[in-house]
Amino acid sequence: MDISVTYFVKSGRIRVLLNRALQEGITFLKIEHEEAETTFSLRRSDASAFERLLREEGFAFKVDGFRDGAALLKRVLSRPFLLASVLLTFVALLLFGGFVYGYSVSGNDRVNRSAVAAVLLENGVDGFTPKSHLDLAKIKKELVAIDGVAFASVRLVGTRLYVEIKEELPRVEPDPLFTEPITSDFDAVITKVVAESGTPRVKTGDVVQKGTVLIDPVYSFTEGEGAAYARGEVTGRVVYRKECVLPSSTIELLPTGRSSSCRILYLYGKRVGVEPVSPYPHFESKDRVVYRASGVLVVERTFYECREAPVYHDFDAEGAAVLSRLREEMLLSVPFYSNEKGGVYATQKRVDNTLVTVLYYTVEQRIDSSILEPRSGVEVYG
Repeated sequence: MDISVTYFVKSGRIRVLLNRALQEGITFLKIEHEEAETTFSLRRSDASAFERLLREEGFAFKVDGFRDGAALLKRVLSRPFLLASVLLTFVALLLFGGFVYGYSVSGNDRVNRSAVAAVLLENGVDGFTPKSHLDLAKIKKELVAIDGVAFASVRLVGTRLYVEIKEELPRVEPDPLFTEPITSDFDAVITKVVAESGTPRVKTGDVVQKGTVLIDPVYSFTEGEGAAYARGEVTGRVVYRKECVLPSSTIELLPTGRSSSCRILYLYGKRVGVEPVSPYPHFESKDRVVYRASGVLVVERTFYECREAPVYHDFDAEGAAVLSRLREEMLLSVPFYSNEKGGVYATQKRVDNTLVTVLYYTVEQRIDSSILEPRSGVEVYG
């Protein structure tokens, strides 16, 4: 075996040394230069010639490595502590190689972990265990007997036991959403029926009311009907109606200018203490977040005192504002997935000292009760 020898040389005449070494036919495995020190790594066969050259040229050097196996053995035998360490290591490998020091379990995402650990503990897999005391076939059999385990692999690699669990596939229960008939959520006129499964009970042009069955969870055969899921989409024309009756006078709460504030503390979503009570019989309140961090939320609640007072309405002056507010509320009540079919139609008239405002808005939209949940981030009104 050819052992490499490393020389550390401190000199400013490295080029002279390299030229002489090349002339002598010395081959280097690796040369590294750091500041004033240069490291030469070469084969044992070239070590004697290179060391002789260093002495002839007067270079200061250090040697790291042994020139042959005999020298290595000689140095080990000359150091009792090192020899004892080697012998102890060898004995430890022979002695402790017959024991298991622990285990690893993988694949049990749904199986009870404590049940797996109990099986291993009952079979002696607990820290420092002799390999001869382990019955891998018995451990595997008991692991497979655990509820939810379809297959188990038990392998002993070195001084560690590796257990791999294959779990049973979860039972797939039928979706109850499709075992019930699809009904209408609105009063509407049918414009389109798409039945993916089941039997449609309406057709285009039919007038339906809220709760009418649109698709039945059955499939019609020539000789009868069989069970099926109710799946599909039904679209209809829906008319939204909004009404407001404004009398000539109303009793309303008017602010007096007085207010009172208090703070409410929440820890991880739960209120600390009792709900604050307004000191005023008639009031309006407003909350403001003053601190939020690390599960702590502090909200400042302000109570504004109000008094009841009659308010007289001028229909000519307020009619347009009522119409605008009612129109805005109407549009907000319509789902985002609807398609407008004409604008908002409004009527406004005076009846017995009251102003009656009625708005109608026609849209085309899905009316079936199996409407999919809106996508994340989409706000639905109504």
